[in-house]
Amino acid sequence: MRVTRIHLLFVLAVLAGGMAACATRPGERPWWKFWSRDGRSSPFSVEIPAPPEVVMPNVASRELEPPKPGASVADPADGKRGPAAVIQPALKTVYFDYDSAELTDATQETLRENAEWLREHSQVEVQAQGHCDERGTAEYNFALGQRRADAVKNFLVRLSVSADRIHTISYGRERPAVAESNEEAWRLNRRVEFHAY
Repeated sequence: MRVTRIHLLFVLAVLAGGMAACATRPGERPWWKFWSRDGRSSPFSVEIPAPPEVVMPNVASRELEPPKPGASVADPADGKRGPAAVIQPALKTVYFDYDSAELTDATQETLRENAEWLREHSQVEVQAQGHCDERGTAEYNFALGQRRADAVKNFLVRLSVSADRIHTISYGRERPAVAESNEEAWRLNRRVEFHAY
């Protein structure tokens, strides 16, 4: 019973006395110290790490401004890469002939431009997403989409973009750019898109 009263008094003293941040050792997180009402240390004094809001004020409530058009990376103070939606427009989609993973001359020219941009932005990684039109089986189109993504990756690697920065995936016919059944829609759906992050 005595211990319970002492603990109760300690809790009341903490509530009445408040908290204060102690001095921080270099490279360490600030600590908060709770002490008794009269300011003296007691056997029940305790130090706990300060929450992140003390280490980085306003981090919990800060709202980042919307990215400016053409921006390539996030706020440098964040130490993070920008979201895909910010930087992906700089990388152009490439298109393929029917039932083919061969890179046409036009596709290669576009990939050269993409490679130049990637070399200039060495902190960016990309996902090359292979897509197909609606014709053919789902299994065949998944395999074809993967061949297209791999062909694009291999070409970019030959243009001195690190293979570690390029990740491939196939969506087959599952994510058409144009949900129609005609030659123009099929042409636009046979593609590899880039999503940078």
